[in-house]
Amino acid sequence: RATLINGVTLVDHLWFCHFIVANDMAIAARETLPPHHPLRRISAMFTWGTPQVNEAAVHQLAGARALLHRMTPFEDFGAVSKAAVASILPIWTYCDAFINQTTYDGLPKLLRESPFYVDGRDFYNVLSGFIDEFFDAFEMEWCTADGHVRDEHVVAFLDAYPKAVNGPDGRQVNLMELWLGIVGESMTSKWQKYRCDGLRKGMKVLYFIVTGLHRHMGHVA
Repeated sequence: RATLINGVTLVDHLWFCHFIVANDMAIAARETLPPHHPLRRISAMFTWGTPQVNEAAVHQLAGARALLHRMTPFEDFGAVSKAAVASILPIWTYCDAFINQTTYDGLPKLLRESPFYVDGRDFYNVLSGFIDEFFDAFEMEWCTADGHVRDEHVVAFLDAYPKAVNGPDGRQVNLMELWLGIVGESMTSKWQKYRCDGLRKGMKVLYFIVTGLHRHMGHVA
């Protein structure tokens, strides 16, 4: 039990949710989007307090001789942290069963009926509807008639969002982009780099990770 809690706390909760997904989203939004841009304003709702919380977590949880180090039997916590980062799974392994009916149907019956998936899918569906309503309000501004992202600030956000969402070494980046459906017809043309349907899905996934998924991980550990 203690091993499971340490693993969930360090790998899934602290590194994946806090230090990678939420932190990277907060940085990219603040560095690339003007203060009144709709994408920055909605991202702020989902990343509010992230810099302060993560700064505190670095000192209170992730550092040498901090709480997590004292909860584990390892002497070199730096090596433990490196191993934790290397063990982070690709983003779709956390989220696909909430989004993809085929993936969900392929799970064992016991898992499908567990609160994690039953409640998680209910929450994702509500969040999905909220994002759809928001996205529909700005789709004409952000997207071309053929479904590509044309808003220069949104393009800059997508360029800047660190590929570390699959781990700080950026592994499996192309697979993530293909899973989201965000890759456009041309990565050389500024206005054909990203697809709007992929952006819509990406918003749902990232916001789900920092809300429902994070809440679950926080209660487990």
